[in-house]
Amino acid sequence: MSAPPKSTLPLPVPSSLFKSCQVPDYQVQNYGDYPGYIAELFAVIEQCNSQISALKTIERISFTLNNSAN
Repeated sequence: MSAPPKSTLPLPVPSSLFKSCQVPDYQVQNYGDYPGYIAELFAVIEQCNSQISALKTIERISFTLNNSAN
């Protein structure tokens, strides 16, 4: 009788990766305020993309570890 396949525990995922990305308040009073607001929006998008990338990396590593253990 063969031994059951080994399985690894899933990698722990930092809870910080599940935080919502907070959109900055829209407080544009005149046309000159738009560049700063757009910069803030881009920063939030970059943060969200980093979180998604980190989650995908953890998922890929976990999948690789689980498949190599079997």
